[in-house]
Amino acid sequence: MSKNQSAGHARLKYFILVTVVVLVLAGGAGAGYFVHSLLLQSIGEDAAATPLQPETKTPDAGAEGLADDETPSPDSADDDGGREDGTGSGPPEDAEGAQEAELAPDVRDAMAAESHRVVVLRGRSVRGVLADLETAEIIPSADALLVYARIFHRDASVVAGIYDFTPDHTPLQVFADLVAGRTVDPIRVTIPEGWRQERIAERLEAREIVSKDAFLDAAVMSEAYQDIDVVAHLADGAELEGYLFPESYTFEPGTDPEQVVRTMLGTLQNRLVSAGLNELITDGEALHETLTLASIVELEAPVEDMPEIAGVFQNRLDAGIRLESDATVNYVLGTSKLQPTFADTRVEDPYNTYRNFGLPPGPIGNPGMAAIEAAANPAEHDYYFFLHRPDRVTVFSYDFAEHLRNKARYLD
Repeated sequence: MSKNQSAGHARLKYFILVTVVVLVLAGGAGAGYFVHSLLLQSIGEDAAATPLQPETKTPDAGAEGLADDETPSPDSADDDGGREDGTGSGPPEDAEGAQEAELAPDVRDAMAAESHRVVVLRGRSVRGVLADLETAEIIPSADALLVYARIFHRDASVVAGIYDFTPDHTPLQVFADLVAGRTVDPIRVTIPEGWRQERIAERLEAREIVSKDAFLDAAVMSEAYQDIDVVAHLADGAELEGYLFPESYTFEPGTDPEQVVRTMLGTLQNRLVSAGLNELITDGEALHETLTLASIVELEAPVEDMPEIAGVFQNRLDAGIRLESDATVNYVLGTSKLQPTFADTRVEDPYNTYRNFGLPPGPIGNPGMAAIEAAANPAEHDYYFFLHRPDRVTVFSYDFAEHLRNKARYLD
């Protein structure tokens, strides 16, 4: 827009406002009708339209109404069941997939291309919201629409939330949606137990909650999470793998990625408290080791056998025997084999528990509460080996010789 056009636009706004003031002071039904028609034309509406009667919704805390000091000045511009090897018993993916299939991808893309998504934050003034809409070219004049609302809907307030406005929305319809709080529906997303943060990020992106890259960028320790006790011990830049609690969440489309991460971290902390594991929250090293063991148990054990399998791993740790967990090999190779090959187990990597003693450096996924409780309180027994029969029944062994016999009986 040229300087002359900008000046002309400002003069037009000023003329409208002066005319409104004079006519309102003069009073009378004819003046009211003329004001109404003039404002409708100035905001891009049909002059024959009837005055807007928006349905009102109780505004969110912090939503701003049309305060007396908001009359604009002429130049104002103020979202496999959880285990990587497919053996878990977590929530099935089909339910999520069914939700995502409600609209074909090409239909969703076409709708998104034709609409403007607008986030109205709590505490924003009406003036500020309308100015943003004018900048985004969703309405032609923030000042004119504000004056219209100020005269005809003095007590109306905008409702915080996320809105989708299509090119078919007229300025008055935009204002009506803001007042009625016709926000985009929140999205429910299920994160299965045991998933790595990359898979979590992919699901959140598929559900249009946050982009994959933005989530992964946010899923590292930073000052933004220092107030959350379960991660306060982590160094800046440390990955939050293992701390992103798997659960069913509800998010608004386009939620800030740090808020998504904070929600998952906070859920982990709350669940630890509910399970009576408060001591882990204040002992960062113990918590990290528990989550690391839990992430292995999550991928190795049916839920009903988690305490016993955690006991096997704890016995091996105490005896100085390598854990030799297939799940850690799959983590290193990015595979989901039920039985990694001998060559697979020889790969040099700090997370390969066939090559290294003790726990890996950190969690290999994000465990659920059953696995965390099993790792925190493993069953006490004398087993050092286990395997899963083809029907997924767990068979435990006291020593390697017995383990080989069971392997020949059930797997070979």
